[in-house]
Formats: sequence, C-alpha cells, structure tokens
Amino acid sequence: MNFIHDDFLLEIPQARHLDHEYAAAQPIIDYHCQSAAREDRGRQALE
Repeated sequence: MNFIHDDFLLEIPQARHLDHEYAAAQPIIDYHCQSAAREDRGRQALE
C-alpha cells in the first residue's frame, strides 16, 4: 500500500463517506490571486 492513497488523512468512516460521495465530484477552486500587481493598478474601485 502506498503512503498517500485515496483515504489519506481520512481517519473515520464519516470522513471517507463525505470525501468519496460528495467532495470528490466537486471542482477545485483556488482563490489565491495569481495576477501581477501591475495588472491591479489599472482597475477602478466600484462605487
């Protein structure tokens, strides 16, 4: 068995159920901003 597997860090049955039945089908959304500071300078604040 590999060190990192499908149940890695899922210690209890409820966590495995939620992960496999619900979370696995959801998209991964990265909210970390990747835009450069120079791109932000031209943006106007919403009024």
